[in-house]
Amino acid sequence: MSSPPENFYTLPPDVLVQNDSDGATIHKANPRVGFYLPLEEGIDSSKQNYLTMQFKLDVEDLTLTLVFYFDMNRDGRWSGYEIDYVKSATFNQTKLGWTASEWYTIYKVIPTADDPVVQIGIIMAGDPDGAITLSELVVYTEVTP
Repeated sequence: MSSPPENFYTLPPDVLVQNDSDGATIHKANPRVGFYLPLEEGIDSSKQNYLTMQFKLDVEDLTLTLVFYFDMNRDGRWSGYEIDYVKSATFNQTKLGWTASEWYTIYKVIPTADDPVVQIGIIMAGDPDGAITLSELVVYTEVTP
């Protein structure tokens, strides 16, 4: 993540993203900021998939939510709550004992379902000012012989 992706979307006005050798540092100026990453090819969620994310915090009272957007109508994109659905996992900085300026890695099993995952959301809530540096975000799929 030392450089921005080729396909990117307009950032919210209360966010600044800086890319360097450590990764992408997201500076937020709002209590709640979300990033939504549409996937060009959906993740086959009928298989066992894992998401790993390596990050460093410079924020207090962070709640980090990973949201997996499932494509129930199979149109290849997130169509809204009336048509598609989500599953999420929340991580609380205080409860997990995460401290500022330390690197952490989340390992999360992506929930299994009959429908593909077409978007991943990363939602940060907590103190209005602060930053999180993402150095790695990877999805692994278990290969069965």
